[in-house]
Order: sequence, then structure tokens, then C-alpha cells
Amino acid sequence: MNHFKISDIYAQKVTDGYSLIINGILDQGQILISVDQVSELINEPEIYMVMVPERDINHPSGRVVKLKLTALPETIQIYANGIPDSVIDSEQLKNALKKNSFRIRAAADPISENKIKIHGSVFAGDGQKVSLSLVNMDDESDGSSDSEIRIPEIQRMNDEQLQIFYAQKENLASGFSIETDLDRMKNLALVLESQEESEQIPLEDIVSDTRNSENVSKLNRSKEYLSQFGLRKTISKAVEKSSQHFGGTSYHHYAIRQLPSDDELTRQKQTEFEYEPLISLIVAAYNTPESFFNEMIKSVLNQSYSNWELCIADGSDNNNIDEWLKRIKDPRIKYKKLTENQGIAGNMNEALNMAIGDYIGFFDHDDLLRKDCLFKVVQALQTHRYDVLYTDEDKYVSETETFTEPHYKPNFSIDLLRSENYITHFLVVSRSIASQLEGFRSEYEGSQDYDYVLRASEIAGSIAHIPEILYHWRIHEDSTAMKAASKMYCFENGKKALEDHLLRMNIMARVEMLPAPYYGKFRVYYPQDPNLKISILVDRPFDRSSERFYADELAESLLQSEYQNFEVLIAPGSLIEKDGAYIQLQKAGKIIEISHLDEENKAEFFNKASQHAHGDLLLFMSGELSIRDSETLGEMSSLVRMDRTGAVTGKILNRKGLISEFGTVIRPEQSALQVPAFRNLEYFHAGYQGRCLTLSNFSAFSDSALMVRKDVFMNLGGFSESYSDNEFAAEFCIRLLNKGYWNIADPFALFTVPTNRNWIKNTRSRKLSNSQNVQKSLRENLPLFFRNGDPFYNPNFENSLQPFHIPES
Repeated sequence: MNHFKISDIYAQKVTDGYSLIINGILDQGQILISVDQVSELINEPEIYMVMVPERDINHPSGRVVKLKLTALPETIQIYANGIPDSVIDSEQLKNALKKNSFRIRAAADPISENKIKIHGSVFAGDGQKVSLSLVNMDDESDGSSDSEIRIPEIQRMNDEQLQIFYAQKENLASGFSIETDLDRMKNLALVLESQEESEQIPLEDIVSDTRNSENVSKLNRSKEYLSQFGLRKTISKAVEKSSQHFGGTSYHHYAIRQLPSDDELTRQKQTEFEYEPLISLIVAAYNTPESFFNEMIKSVLNQSYSNWELCIADGSDNNNIDEWLKRIKDPRIKYKKLTENQGIAGNMNEALNMAIGDYIGFFDHDDLLRKDCLFKVVQALQTHRYDVLYTDEDKYVSETETFTEPHYKPNFSIDLLRSENYITHFLVVSRSIASQLEGFRSEYEGSQDYDYVLRASEIAGSIAHIPEILYHWRIHEDSTAMKAASKMYCFENGKKALEDHLLRMNIMARVEMLPAPYYGKFRVYYPQDPNLKISILVDRPFDRSSERFYADELAESLLQSEYQNFEVLIAPGSLIEKDGAYIQLQKAGKIIEISHLDEENKAEFFNKASQHAHGDLLLFMSGELSIRDSETLGEMSSLVRMDRTGAVTGKILNRKGLISEFGTVIRPEQSALQVPAFRNLEYFHAGYQGRCLTLSNFSAFSDSALMVRKDVFMNLGGFSESYSDNEFAAEFCIRLLNKGYWNIADPFALFTVPTNRNWIKNTRSRKLSNSQNVQKSLRENLPLFFRNGDPFYNPNFENSLQPFHIPES
């Protein structure tokens, strides 16, 4: 960045004139100031080269310019490295002065779906004391009963303290902190009072004000999101994003620490692989900003693996890319100026026609590759010549030059791919696959990459995932990543690509795109077969004193089910009273009572009950659960009836409506074999990268709500009775996985516990047995898990009992 980018302007009336603060970014060099075009520049204004915590995400090039002026000038000219740059006129100064009679610097952090924390500091004129109070705007009464507010003494900071404020926010001695429910916040206002004036500011304005945004790009997106979807969804979205930060340190700093060192890059450049394929990088350029194009090219030139070629097809109206490339004089770069713009698909195909590589990598014209990206791809090809490879990615914010929003992906997940294009970048395919696919198709313009990867998945014999962030997807004003809602044609074409993929696979399914703000995610409605009978096998509840209650609740929910071709095999115990919904099902011939002996473990009971089941599908259920949604049985049956499917589970909610589990993560190297995913999130929460909104694949599930085809269950010998109640279902799921079946977590199938009872079943984690025989059996059945970890859980996540959390170190 060769100019000074202004983030904020603050102006205040002080005793002997005006205090002016200009906050911004300059990568390197000197800032000079000219006031009212005087001939002599102000060479040494008070300029602090400091971290700017809220404005620019601790940007290392942050600058704070502080001037003391006797009168408001007409213009302030800023020179960056001796060149005239930004101009601040009198109108901007007057507006800054007007809005900053009181100056608030605040941040809003979501605590949960329904609660928010607002914290910051207040500044006033010279020497003025500022007092704060919280009022209810409806009746002007004190709102402290509605919220928890902690207000230390507030006073105007002196110059030294002001510098510290910009440099180290956490060292502030004064400020405020408010915690409140979202429903109450809309009625609350912060009142600021000094000797000379007072001001009342609604908390909602503080949350959405431009001065509270971390950076300009996030601000613009947040305000657009706020206006379109309202405050509650904006806060909910922020909660979802919170997993991308850890311990108060932004992902950017963590990402910087993950970059390869110079020594490592030197080692990579000296490495000689047994197999060194030529990798063709395909780029379709169109009116690419010169700075972005230069950075893209440099990210390729800096690769530690050198056997590549860069094929660029340029459909731009007018630029000097060809002249710039001639100066580089690298024979590995191939450039073709197109006579007309053929669209993304057409331009990509022109670049593809230039490629002669053994593998083809697809690269957007304004994105960046990590310096060891191609090295890591070739390293993976040493063990197997994969047909398709893909990597993890994050986003790169142009305005602040920071990394954000890491996307840590699972290994190949067919059901997740049929819900969204989770692969995206960086995608590499073999020459053989590229030849069979015959390029990109213009009828899917905007989602031509989704169509391409879907078609590749249909013919690929092997697909590898490299679990490292090797690709940086640039976010800027015109990028798809930035303006999703304005490019609806991309998502509509993505829906069409998915529909056509399903037709090619002979799957007669219906596709719907999820509503805003989750454009680009899809729900597939697979066909149901009402002739398939579901046998629901219900174990005794953990809470034996409430068996009758739980059984009646389950029976009541089954009566409401749209799918009525079922039977219930239940261990009722001695407390079941023959009345209510239970007796209705019994009279309808839908109840089969199976004794559960005290010496039997759950696996033994379920195996015994399955021998009495008449159904085509088996649904194993915990005795505490009932079915929350009338579509649940039909929804699960539509998935499990497919030949490729092993086990299916739903979203299990506790009595508070929070997720108890939605899939599990396998941790054989820890004391917990499996850990529930997304525990304690609101049931409508999107989860990490929207995983709670779409079908996706997991390695294993618990026994709480598990559906499988009866023939598959019997062919695998049922549940292993040598495992404990906390292990047998997960071990069975892994056997399914080893046989090539896909286990599917379905967010549209909902289970719950009765609303007026606690679910006291232990679902926090399933402990591994201490038995040496069990440990030996686990290692025999889970060799890949002990060696490589859970294939559907990215190893970059923190290894804790809170899955999908980015580590702090």
C-alpha cells in the first residue's frame, strides 16, 4: 500500500484551539501534513507508528496522526512519501467535530444467541469529567435491573493516555462494560454527561455505529447484513464467526505463525522428489486491478516447487498486463489476450487449452497461493497419484492486508458436497480427469467451478484432501466473497449444477436453496418409499423412575408423524400404565414389548430386539427421546434407503432447545472415544461453516438416535457386545465406514427430550474402556483413526472436548 488510507477522523474543541486525530494505514515511509496550503510543510506532527486495535485489526502499518491547531483549517493535505495523497476538507472536519463532542470507542461481542456484551471508552473535551448511566428509553428509568453494568470512573485522557489507548486497548484505566439480552437492548440507552453537555445514545446505535467496526470491509458487510436481516441474525452470525478467533487474538496472527519459514522454503527448494509433475495453473483474467494481478503473479513466482506453468487467458477490455509480463521474462508464464470476453467459463477454457501439465490447478485472478502450496501438492502425490486434490483455504482482506475466516475442511464428504461447494480452492485435477471433463460449461456461469467439481467427483477414483491452508481467497469490494447477495445468478446456477449432477447419478431428488443469509447452501430432498417399515427399537431410559412418562411422550410424537409405517419395540419396565398415546399405538398393533434383563448391556438388548423386528429399517433410540418433527422418520428413511448409506442420525436437542449432539468426533488417541459435535448451540445455529444446516458426513454417531437398514445391520453382525454402552454404536459406525458406507448427519431430523424433564443421560463424552481386549479390538478396527485421525474432522482444530474450535497456540 503506497498511500495513506484514512480509517477515522476525530476533532475536538480544547482550551487553546482544536485537537485533531487522523487514524489510518501506511505501509512504509513518511507522512507530511500541509494545513491550508501553506508553503512550509509540517514535518513533524505527532505521528505514532502503533497498533490500532479496533480500527485495523492490529495492522502492523497503523498510524495515528495527532495535530494541535488554533483554528479549524479549510483543508488539510496529507503527503505520503512526498506525494500529495489524501485531502481533508472543512466539511469533513466540521462533521468530525460535531459527532465527537463525546467520542465513544466501543466493541460489541456476542456472548450467546440472546446476549451481547458492549464495552469501550468515552472521551470528552479538555479536563471534563464524564459520568455514565444506563436508562430505559420507554420510561427513562434506570435500566440497571435489566442489565449488568460496570462503570469505573470516566475522565478525559491526557495526551500520553490517548497514545496508549491506540497502542494498547487492554491497558485502558477507564471504560464501560454492559451485558444485556438482545430483546432488552433495543429499549436501553447509554447517557453521557459532562459539565457542559449531555447525550443519550441507544445501545443499538453503539453496536451498529461505524466507529465500532474492526475494519472497513467488515463494517460494510455488517451494516448491509444488519439492514437486511436484523440485529438478532447479525449477532447470531457473529456468534458463528466467533470460532475464527481465539483467546482475543485474531486469526490473522495465528495464520502468520503457520507460514513456512525462510529455512523451510530453502529446504523445500532443495528437495528432489521421485515424481515431479508439471503443474499447470489456470487463470482467467478480466479487468483485474493491476495491484491484485501483480500480487497473484508474485505468489506463483515465489513457489518453492518450480516445475509449474502459469496459463493466463485475458478477456479484459483494456489493460497493460501483456507489457508487464514481458518485463518479467519468465518462460513458464503463458499469456493470451482474447479478442473478446467469453465469461468466466469461456476464459477458463481458453487458459485450459494452453496447459500441457500432468496436473491442472485452478486459480482465481486476484487470489494468492501460499509459497509452499505446489510443494505440498506434489508431496501428497508421492504416496499416490490422486485424480483430484484439494486444500484448506482462508480469506485475505485487501483493505487491511489481513487473513480471516479459515475454512478447515473434512476429507472428501459426498453429502457435504451435495449441500454446498465446500471444496472451492485450491482444486487440482489430473490430466486424465481434465481431459474427460472437457472444460467448464458456460450454462453454469458463476458456479462453473461447482459444476466442475461435481462432475470430477463422479469419475474420480481417488480424492485427496491436504489439511493445510495453502490458498488465500481475496475479499475486496467487487469479489463474490464480499457481495454474495448481489450475485444471485451464481447461486441459482449452483442449484442447477447440483440438480444436473443428481440426474446424472440417476437420483430423482428435489433441490432447494437455503434462504438468506445462507445462499449457496442447498437441501436435497431424496425420495421416500412409504412401503419400507421402520422398526423403532427403544431402550430403557436412564431415569428409570420416569419410564411411563418417556414412553407416553414418544408415543405421542409418533402419532403426529407423517410417516406411519412403523412399529415400536420397547423395553417398558414395570411402570408403564396402559393409557394415553401408548395404548393407542398398542391397539393399532404398533407396539412390541421386549424385556430388558438387568444383566444385559444396551448392545445385547438392541441385538435381541432386532431379531424380533419386522421392519426394513432399524431406528435405535434412547429411552429418553421423543421425535420433535413430524417429518423426521420420513426424512431419515429417505437417506438410509440408499445403497451407499450406512447409518443416519438427526439433531438431538435437550430440554432447553440446545443441541445435545449432532454427529460425533472420533478421538481414539484421547480418553474419550467420541465427542458430541456442536453441543450447546441453539438448534437453529449454523455451526462451523454452516455444518449444522446441511447434510454432512461423520465417522460415527452415538446410539441416541441411529437408523440403519436391517440387512446391513445383520450382515455386519449387529452391535459388538464386548463394548461398553458408550462405545458400541461408534464402533459399529466405524465398521460401516470401513465397508465403504457413508454415515450421514441430518439436521432436518429432530429429536428432543420432554420439555418438563431433565435429560440426565451422560452425553458429554464416551470414555474408552480400560480393558486390554477392548483396546486391542479398537486398534484392529480403527487402524486409520489411530494413525491419521477422524477423516471428517480437520486436524487443525484444537484437540479438546469442544470440537470445531481453532487452537490458541
